[in-house]
Amino acid sequence: MRLLECNTVGKFSLTKEFLGDDKVPPYAILSHTWKHGQEVTFDDLMNDTGKSKAGYDKIRFCAQQAEREGLHYFWVDTCCINKADSVELQDAINSMFRWYQDAAICYVYLSDVPTAEQRASSGFSEFAWEPAFRESRWFTRGWTLQELLAPRTVKFFSQEGQQLGDKTTLKRQIYEITGITIPALQGTPLCEFSVEERLSWQKDRQTTRKEDKAYSLLGIFSIYMLPNYGEGEENAFKRLLKKIEKSSKDLLHQQASIQVCRIQPDMVGDVEGASKGRTVPWVVPFPRPRSFVGREGQLAQLSAHISSEGGRRFAIYGLGGCGKTALALESAYLIREQQPTRAVLWVPAVSRESFEQGYREIGMHLRIPGIADDKADVKQLLKARLSDEGFGQWLMIVDNADDDSVLFGTLGEGNGPNRLIDYLPHSRKGSLVFTTRTRVAAIKLAESNVIGLGELEKPEAEEILKKRLFEEHQYELEDEKTVDEFLNMLAMLALAIVQAVAFINTNDITLSDYISHYISSEKDATDFLSEDFED
Repeated sequence: MRLLECNTVGKFSLTKEFLGDDKVPPYAILSHTWKHGQEVTFDDLMNDTGKSKAGYDKIRFCAQQAEREGLHYFWVDTCCINKADSVELQDAINSMFRWYQDAAICYVYLSDVPTAEQRASSGFSEFAWEPAFRESRWFTRGWTLQELLAPRTVKFFSQEGQQLGDKTTLKRQIYEITGITIPALQGTPLCEFSVEERLSWQKDRQTTRKEDKAYSLLGIFSIYMLPNYGEGEENAFKRLLKKIEKSSKDLLHQQASIQVCRIQPDMVGDVEGASKGRTVPWVVPFPRPRSFVGREGQLAQLSAHISSEGGRRFAIYGLGGCGKTALALESAYLIREQQPTRAVLWVPAVSRESFEQGYREIGMHLRIPGIADDKADVKQLLKARLSDEGFGQWLMIVDNADDDSVLFGTLGEGNGPNRLIDYLPHSRKGSLVFTTRTRVAAIKLAESNVIGLGELEKPEAEEILKKRLFEEHQYELEDEKTVDEFLNMLAMLALAIVQAVAFINTNDITLSDYISHYISSEKDATDFLSEDFED
């Protein structure tokens, strides 16, 4: 492994090659997408050329960002590997995951996510980049999978070099974009996820060389395998799967360890097999909301609905950011405590793709026969499994059911195959809970069984602010006038408070600074929150 460093006059150079037991100094590492003919190569650095290439700016960005964080060395894949040396290339392919894992920090440079037009003055404008972020090419490339999962700390930057967030603050968006569950993003050892699940993370990603779709998974499975370009994608995957099977014969039969609740043999339960000490499915991609406060009445109403039998549906509606998802999430965790034999399942309905990915993930977790078949009707298989009362008690939360076309299909389709609503399970022992922004959608989904959420009460909003604000800013809570102005400005909306405080903590500014930024913004806060935030 070689590292890059920058001298006092801004010239980049490579260090010696670190071999064997050599101690590698702390370094930052870059993750990005390549542009053909515009990346700085190993030869460019050796010959002091390539400064006119677009990729040179990315190297400069990485160097400057590393320096800000007190790191003298950094690593960039385009120029730190001598690809003309086949032995070195083979070693690099097998070591890449470890190199990203050992980095002090990983910078993800998103060349297709601009922020120049939005970042004028308001903290709220920071979130205007989210649509471009969700569509970024970076999330579609094969090698970037390990670059997302391997490092402890991953920070995302726009094409202008503005920090957008990190793997922790953006975990929800990343989950919805990639289908990779939150525990995997939070550092749960990858060996605790099934082979099928890990392979699914790579399924829709692309690589320039077909074989790299398999080679880029070596680190994900802790496998060493010599690359053989020219063997083709199919043969590369055959070799990979043989290596996986050899390293652990039972690995193919492991369940994804997405927070499961184990039932003791002496407990009486309804879920099939629970009385034999098997696991009750818990497929919920988010941790318990640590800033959840209030809503006792709605929680009690929701819990009563879930506990009653009859296959009822329930819907929570309200303005974006009011806490619909948080309420559903808190109820899920309460149900796990109160009814440990009830399976709890989570399906994101932001898009048809996220819905189907959620169904596939649950089906894999339940190990439904035939679910891994490429031609399987995953939605029908899961519906049939949960509709069978022999399965036992379950709760399914369908989150962000805002777009009618996702669940009900497009206008004029009638009862066509695109109606995802027809694939929702029904069982006397099951409950469905939806979150949506409109009362009309809520009634359409659950008739009269609806809860409308408005703004928080002031004490509840203050409690969220107190829980989220870093210790060094807690003194500001003594200024009641500023606190009132801050909370009223955010319309007492839970998600708005959480995200605003995250911005304050990240940028180390005061509540007053944030208020000033907001006031100078040209956007109307309420309109922005209702249209662009998802909770």
